[in-house]
Amino acid sequence: MQIGRLSLFAFASACSLFTASPVRAADTNPFASFPSSCATQAQEEHDALKKFDAKYPRHNGQGMLFFDVNSAAAMSAYNTFGTEGQLQGPAGALLYRGISNTTKPRISNKASREARRIGNAYDAAYSATSPHVDFGPLLASKTRDHYQCVTDTCPQGASCQTIDIKKEGEELLATLPVLRKHISKIFRWADSVKIFGSKVARLEKAYDRDETEIKQLISGLPTTLVVVNVTTPIK
Repeated sequence: MQIGRLSLFAFASACSLFTASPVRAADTNPFASFPSSCATQAQEEHDALKKFDAKYPRHNGQGMLFFDVNSAAAMSAYNTFGTEGQLQGPAGALLYRGISNTTKPRISNKASREARRIGNAYDAAYSATSPHVDFGPLLASKTRDHYQCVTDTCPQGASCQTIDIKKEGEELLATLPVLRKHISKIFRWADSVKIFGSKVARLEKAYDRDETEIKQLISGLPTTLVVVNVTTPIK
């Protein structure tokens, strides 16, 4: 189970929380150090990449992040930080459509310029400082893929890094008022645009619901999580 690292309103890049030290397992079982659920997910991705490479050889490795679905602590983090993206998505989609103004029916140039102004203000005030849980530097290279597994305890014999996930949750909680301020501006703008107006009330209710949910999720985060790293050759 993965969380995408990029989206319209993705968490901004931050300094890594630890220095990664990859575990290099034997080629016959490269994911032996992963918990079973991560090993299954990683092996599926690994096999798919090998099939792809057979037809279209790659020139660079990829980085992939998985969450241990058998770990309640890891899934708590997955749900919490995944919901943060869900919180921003609908308003972000409206704003993006207004800024690009390529989808018919188009909006007025004035409304599009206002969308761009709101978007720039959002980026300056929130995006650059929003919390981003960094699960360690990507170790993918021109010759190797990098697989990461987020779980609750370090498997025996594995080399793991610890994340203070509770602290990350507290930082996310502190930014929610800032996020609401800017999302509210987007909704007010969208409400003034005829083609969006009918959607705004429904999206605002959904935002309130999701914000309440994320606060509850943050309160239930574990104190720490660990990340297990594996790299494999792409050829």
